[in-house]
Amino acid sequence: MKYLSTFIFIAIIHLSFHFSSFSNTFLPKNITNNTEVLNNTEADNEVNSLVSPNPAVDVAFLTFDNPNNTGYKIEIYDIIGNRVKQYDAVKTNKLELDVTNFDEGMYFYFIIEGEKQMSTGRLFVK
Repeated sequence: MKYLSTFIFIAIIHLSFHFSSFSNTFLPKNITNNTEVLNNTEADNEVNSLVSPNPAVDVAFLTFDNPNNTGYKIEIYDIIGNRVKQYDAVKTNKLELDVTNFDEGMYFYFIIEGEKQMSTGRLFVK
C-alpha cells in the first residue's frame, strides 16, 4: 500500500496517545500531562486541514488550505488500512464527507497532490 508507512506511524501515535491518557488516570492529581494532537503529523506537510464535527454521525466537513484551487486527491482509510472512500481532483477548500455508510470507529484521511502527501488527519465516526 502506497501510504502504509504513514498509516502505521499514525496508528502508533494514536495508540500511544490513548495509552498515555489511560495511564494518566492513575497519576497523582498534582501531575498533569498536556498533549496536543495535530492533523499534520509530518514536518513537510504543506496543507493545514481540519475535520468538523469530529466525531461525526452522518456528515463531516474536511476543510483545508487550497488558495490556488489545486486538484487534490483525498483518500480515507479505515483503521486496518482499507481504503473506504476516494475523491479525485478536489479543487475547493472544503469537502463534505458522507459517513452514513461508515462503521463506527477511527479513520485516516490523506490529502495528496500528484505523488506527494500534503496532509493527514483522523476522522472519528459515531
